[in-house]
Amino acid sequence: LHSFERALRQAALVRARLIGEQQAQRLLAEGAGEIAGVNVDRYGDYAVLELSSEEAWVERERLADCLMDHGACGVYLKHRVRTDLRLQERSELAPALPVRGSAAPDSLCVKNGPVAFWVRLGEGLGTGLFLDQRQNWERVRRNVQGATLLNLFSHTGAFSVAAGRSCASRLLT
Repeated sequence: LHSFERALRQAALVRARLIGEQQAQRLLAEGAGEIAGVNVDRYGDYAVLELSSEEAWVERERLADCLMDHGACGVYLKHRVRTDLRLQERSELAPALPVRGSAAPDSLCVKNGPVAFWVRLGEGLGTGLFLDQRQNWERVRRNVQGATLLNLFSHTGAFSVAAGRSCASRLLT
C-alpha cells in the first residue's frame, strides 16, 4: 500500500500541469512499470481502479480507500482477468456502482484540451475512452487540418472527435 500511495503522489506531481486542461488522464500505468497489476485513471472527480494481478485484487479495498483519501469522489473497479470473458460474471468484473464514494452520472463529460468526451464509468470493463491514447489524439489534432481522414478503427470515436476539432475537411468512420 505504501508503494501505491507513493506512486500516486508522484503521479499527481508529474501530471499537475495537465489538471486544468485534462479532466481525464491515466494516473498510474502498469505498462509504465509503476505498480504491477494496477492502472488508475481519473475522470473528473472520479477514479477507475483497474486491477489485473491477483496480488492487486487482494488489496482492492485498501487501494480504493487510498484513492478516496487522495480526493476521489467515487472509485470504480475493473477486474482484468486473463480468461474467457464469456464465462465470467460481468457484474463481478466491473460493478456498475462505485466500490467507494458516490456514483458518477450515467454519462459523464470530461474535457481533454479543446475536446470533450462522454464516458460511462459504471458500464462494463471499458469507459468509452482509452486514456493511454492521449498523445496519439494530440498527434492527430496537430496533423489533420484540411485533410480527409478515414478512421477504420473508430470503436469509441475518440480519434474522429480529435480530428474534427482540428478542422479535418472530411471524416469517414
